[in-house]
Amino acid sequence: MKKVSLLIVIIMISQYSYAANKVELRVGYLPILDHLTLLVSHAKDNDSFKQINITPRMFKAWRSMAGALKAGVIDSAFILSPLAMDLFNQGVNIKTILLAHRDGSAITIKNGSNINKSNDLQGKIIAIPDRKSTHTALLDQYLRQSDLSLQDVITRVIAPPNMLKAMSLGKIDAFIVAEPFGTKAQSKNIGKILVLTKDIIDNHVECIVIVNNDFLKTHSAGIQEWVN
Repeated sequence: MKKVSLLIVIIMISQYSYAANKVELRVGYLPILDHLTLLVSHAKDNDSFKQINITPRMFKAWRSMAGALKAGVIDSAFILSPLAMDLFNQGVNIKTILLAHRDGSAITIKNGSNINKSNDLQGKIIAIPDRKSTHTALLDQYLRQSDLSLQDVITRVIAPPNMLKAMSLGKIDAFIVAEPFGTKAQSKNIGKILVLTKDIIDNHVECIVIVNNDFLKTHSAGIQEWVN
């Protein structure tokens, strides 16, 4: 019995030591389908990592996550590529390590709005996730199909999880954002998808994965293990 108890203690100590040797990587994400990769990987692979322990941190708004990066509250993030470039230009010490995904968003219009094509968006209030986003460029590109531009619509920055409520309250006529919010609007009979962003610019880059450069230099093997 003493030998069995000793064996259990040894196993517990070895497991604790194993976990203690893994460096924590705090990764920011938003509750959108584009970032599901992080959560699936965390559930499937994290326990098998030998050098790194991934801790997902959810944010509702892009600017909140950007602020957390600047403040050192998180070490890494799944983030809009234009927003990442803006942070880099501000001097934030980050480096791109992975392309997160392409496509995956849609322009969704309010039910009963009589919007059927790009020209019908003129003068409408359209929610965007951030000024520094692929979505802003995609919206502009879509409007240009009817010789319009962002100057011909009213854009409002709204956190993706809040867009459905804004539409249901009549505060916006449309929104452009990642799934699942377009599909949710349809299932709740609040809105309908007007166009998928892949049909505006096919195979467009949306989010990338960035990491604090000092963290990368210090724990490059752990980052490589995660990326692999």
